Amino acid sequence: MEESTQHIRITGMTCQSCVRNIENTITKLNGIQSIKVSLEDKLGDVVFDLNVININD
Repeated sequence: MEESTQHIRITGMTCQSCVRNIENTITKLNGIQSIKVSLEDKLGDVVFDLNVININD
């Protein structure tokens, strides 16, 4: 596994429910190892397997 971490800007979030929905949806994708979303910073830190998924996917 070739692991990579990307920091992505996420717009449109208004509450913790948005954060949970994003985290729950993204973690179900093949190749995603983890995601931590910050409502305050409007950022997501995504850890994924480069052999399975490309950040542009």
